[in-house]
Amino acid sequence: MIFAGLLLVCGCSHMPVVQNSKDAPGWVARGTGSFSDEGAKSFYAVGIAEVAAPVASLRTVADDRARLALVRILKANGAPSAATEAVIIDHWIDPKTGTTYALCRLSDDR
Repeated sequence: MIFAGLLLVCGCSHMPVVQNSKDAPGWVARGTGSFSDEGAKSFYAVGIAEVAAPVASLRTVADDRARLALVRILKANGAPSAATEAVIIDHWIDPKTGTTYALCRLSDDR
């Protein structure tokens, strides 16, 4: 039930997309949403930290923003505690801009 609500909320969400970067992993362009993952549904959120943040903390900022994006959607659907099961599973740094991206996943197999 929670994932059905998440999918509804995510359909209306928007995230900046990497422009003209053939090196970006697919998850950067897909952004936040519910996707099939090895036969099960998982919810993904992407956090972005631009170079305006201190360079040493870009990864942490991106991680925190990915988790926050997930928490916001879960809270809107009455399931804030499920966010503790979410994990950061990947990072990518845009070589042109230095922007750091973090991918957070919450599996439906909880």
